[in-house]
Amino acid sequence: MMGGSPRHGGQSAFVGPLEPRRAWSLPTQGAVLAQPVFGRDGTVYVGSLDHHFYAIRKGGALRWKVDAAGPIYGAGAVGRDGTVYFGSDSDRVYAVSPGGDVRWVVETERDADTGVALSAAGEILIGCGPELLAIRPTGRLAWRFRARDKVFSSPAIADDGAILFGSQDDHLYALNSDGTLRWAYRTGGDVDSAPAIADDGTVVVGSDDARVHAVAPDGTLRWSREVGGAVRAGIAFGIDGSVLVGTYGPRPRFVSLDFATGEERWAHALRPVASRDVGIQSPAAVDAEGSIYFGANDDFLYSLRPDGGLRWVFATGADVDSGPSIATDGTLVFGSADHVVYALGGGVSPPPP
Repeated sequence: MMGGSPRHGGQSAFVGPLEPRRAWSLPTQGAVLAQPVFGRDGTVYVGSLDHHFYAIRKGGALRWKVDAAGPIYGAGAVGRDGTVYFGSDSDRVYAVSPGGDVRWVVETERDADTGVALSAAGEILIGCGPELLAIRPTGRLAWRFRARDKVFSSPAIADDGAILFGSQDDHLYALNSDGTLRWAYRTGGDVDSAPAIADDGTVVVGSDDARVHAVAPDGTLRWSREVGGAVRAGIAFGIDGSVLVGTYGPRPRFVSLDFATGEERWAHALRPVASRDVGIQSPAAVDAEGSIYFGANDDFLYSLRPDGGLRWVFATGADVDSGPSIATDGTLVFGSADHVVYALGGGVSPPPP
């Protein structure tokens, strides 16, 4: 699922591309903003604003596509049996078999446009308008939780089953596994950022208040750090546990923060932009050697060293808001607003233990 796990940390067990060599690309008819996810056989699953959800074979050939009757903004998720779940702005959530057959469709009252998370019990968690929905694998609604404004933050799931997500009512919410409220933490702006959960249960999330917030498992603040621009990208963790995130303008940056204190360790600056509503939307992926990959509004996919130094960039034809994902063979897959799904090769997977 998004971020590589229910906790959304963005870390991979595989080594990404050493250089930006295109392995394959597949055109769609609309911008690709969602993060791709992988099936057990290496199939790439990703949605497009062209109203279709795509299954792409490892070599880049189209396996199938499903018409979702509306744009797809969020990442899908793959269940244990291979069923793929995703939402659409057609006010629907879909379950599709590995072969491309639609198993069920759940009608929602609002756009289903966050990434999907899967609980340990197999429940499908997704934001729809101001609500977070939990849907059983059979397609029946288990419960719903209503915030005071739109939920555009993809939910993360802690090891104890707690569900974490943000809302444009300025809050980070923690729910119990049955959908009841555990606690709510207030920030100073919309929380569109997808939270990430560290090994010790700390929840880290960004906000439109231009701050990154680290919150203890009981909902108390551990630290809050100003980073110079709104934070709408999902949070990731570096190989050393550092907090990694991109910011919006007018001076967008990709920032590394100390996990314990929130102190800035380093920052990679992008070109200044004219608007505070433009910047880095892409959540980062971190490979087994600590290399960092993320996209930006300047049409590039970036790779940084663990110390923030630039390794390479790859140019597309439009904004790269899609978070990249690393396949088991080291291929890096992501989408672009130029309507293309890209795969960059050249990575080498570490040997098995």
